[in-house]
Amino acid sequence: MLKKKICFQGDASTTTDDGMIQNYTITYDNTNWSFETFSMARCIPGFAFYRRSNIDWCMAIGSTTGANTSFSRREPVCEKYGSSYDVTVTVSGVASAEEVEGMAYQLNKLRERNGITSFNAFADAQRTDECQLTPTTADCMSINVRKCQSRRNRFIKVQGFHTVDKTVENFDCYRFMTDASAGATEGKQCMVMIMDGVNNGTVDFVEYVFFVAVYRDW
Repeated sequence: MLKKKICFQGDASTTTDDGMIQNYTITYDNTNWSFETFSMARCIPGFAFYRRSNIDWCMAIGSTTGANTSFSRREPVCEKYGSSYDVTVTVSGVASAEEVEGMAYQLNKLRERNGITSFNAFADAQRTDECQLTPTTADCMSINVRKCQSRRNRFIKVQGFHTVDKTVENFDCYRFMTDASAGATEGKQCMVMIMDGVNNGTVDFVEYVFFVAVYRDW
């Protein structure tokens, strides 16, 4: 009696929004070849899959109702949102034009579905205290932490924004209403994506946010 020989096994996962993990097995029984597959989604329902250079990312829109949400409440909102899916989630920024387009699409659908004229979605960045005073410097308009030399020849760190998602390295894919220094002198330190039906996905700054934007599940 001839036994099947497993010749190849592997992961032929896709990079589509569905982010399916496509496992396959190719066998040969000395007469015929057979090809078997098993698919499993990388992300739970409601999350979209994105492949970053250093990690695979599942993102979704989470929201609060009834009140504006401060920067300090971002993680508690995440925890509450994640508990409804039985997963752990954290605030995410956007790292590519594809992610910006995808999140803008989801946010606009949310706006239309709820009959909301406009709202703001938190984009995981709050301007640091130091940069509220000097928002137009190159360091303060950057998401990266930079080192500069002080007058006493000591190196100090300059960071433009507090963020949770450290895999976002720059603002290259962000479409700012003006630029990364906007709103600093007016007390507007939270970066948001605008959803108003006209400037969807454009980034600006506000004091508080109504919707906590995008999440990554672990």
